[in-house]
Amino acid sequence: MSDYNDGAGEDGPEIENQLLPLDAWHRAKDGRMVPFAGYEMPVQYEGIMAEHLWVRESAGLFDVSHMGQLYLSGDGLDAALEKIIPADVASVQLGQQKYSLLLADNGGILDDLMFSRWPEGIYMVVNGAVKYDDISHLLDHLPDDITINHMDDRALFALQGPKAFEVLKRHTTGKWPLEALVFMRGGPFEIAGVEAYISRSGYTGEDGFEISIPAESAEMIADLLTAEPEVKPIGLGARDSLRLEADLPLYGHDLDTYTTPIMAALGFAVASKRRREEANFPGAKRILMERESGPVAKRVGLVIDGRQPVREGAAVLDKDGSEVGKVTSGGFAPSLGAPIAMAYVPLAMAEIGTVVQLVQRGKVHTGTVTAMPFVPTATLEEASEMSRYFTEDHEWIDVDGDVGTVGISEYAQGQLGDIVFVDVPEDGKELTKGDEAAVVESVKAASDVYSPASGTVVESNDDLTDTPGLVNEDPEGDGWFYKITLSDPSELESLMDETAYAAFVAKL
Repeated sequence: MSDYNDGAGEDGPEIENQLLPLDAWHRAKDGRMVPFAGYEMPVQYEGIMAEHLWVRESAGLFDVSHMGQLYLSGDGLDAALEKIIPADVASVQLGQQKYSLLLADNGGILDDLMFSRWPEGIYMVVNGAVKYDDISHLLDHLPDDITINHMDDRALFALQGPKAFEVLKRHTTGKWPLEALVFMRGGPFEIAGVEAYISRSGYTGEDGFEISIPAESAEMIADLLTAEPEVKPIGLGARDSLRLEADLPLYGHDLDTYTTPIMAALGFAVASKRRREEANFPGAKRILMERESGPVAKRVGLVIDGRQPVREGAAVLDKDGSEVGKVTSGGFAPSLGAPIAMAYVPLAMAEIGTVVQLVQRGKVHTGTVTAMPFVPTATLEEASEMSRYFTEDHEWIDVDGDVGTVGISEYAQGQLGDIVFVDVPEDGKELTKGDEAAVVESVKAASDVYSPASGTVVESNDDLTDTPGLVNEDPEGDGWFYKITLSDPSELESLMDETAYAAFVAKL
């Protein structure tokens, strides 16, 4: 086990808040600075509501340099990481980015994170509030052959909003055009001559980019981007309301060591069939049991009656008035003009449309469980641009906004022969990518249909009950099986487009 010294002893003095590389820049822009995650950070500039709506309409620059940027390298890295996170690390391609979770032995969440494949290792971004804990955990659980470099000499920006692409393109050069970055992909570029690692990702639900640059160049790049008329600096307040609208949980609030991925509605983070079968990640037994049978509680979205927001810590009551859950995030949603919240409730109360009572400072509020995200996200809209995807098991999914229609391919029905029975999933059934979602039987054999994406079934093709032959007649049209709301559009990145699928079938 390696040693790591963050500069503070166990019984030493309380550590003062650190300063961002852009601290003086934020203050010069009239940023209102507050302590957050061990740093002095800007909560707002001209106002949370105005900044929120600006990001939804144009582009905003967020300074997220408090986040932990790590670079991991060494022999056996993929296998070592798979012992502490549930992701299929081995399958991640160069430049591909994945969301995953650092798990405790009981299946609870120590942190959520993003990681990307770089040529010689893994680039990882962890939450600022727990980055030193995460580093210690990695040091304790990864073998000595793995090197962990805390890239604390780098700044991290997020340029978010529908006009982020056109702004960044003006100043970016690289081996590939910026257009080559689709959602959850990254690569090396230069911005005004400064080396940068740019990924198409973010924490707002909008199209956008996360930009890692040397800290010494942070002010120059910030000036460059905010000089564009489409861009304004945006503070933590709007970042929080944007992520809440987009169904993006915040560690330490919506996620903690008492919540599992299944409780947190993050089942897509354990979507890999191989990883589930191996069951060798922390808390696997509990997580897979919850995935099969359901958790005792689940994170849900709530729309609150009236205009007063219900904040974190408010109690959720059952019909008898007993406290059965807690609100973990809540606030006013500027895009909706209404208060919204996230809460953990018993599984029996998690169904969409369920009305719940909430108590905040002695006052009772009413909320209704609703589908998330609260606001359609740009990442889902981008996913729909290439609407049809295929799996190696010959399922297809057509994407329209946040809904995917699933069926089996022309090739698959031809291999099966005359189809005599189809069993489709019930409406409301929650599926994780790779789950057995349907069964199709032909005169030759029975075959399982696996879900190509995670989400909730919103409609099944009941016509197949009486007319299963529709799958033979029109397998990629009227013979569809079910429709599902997409909980993680980035899962589509691992699927094949029509050209790739045709080439795949040609080799069979």
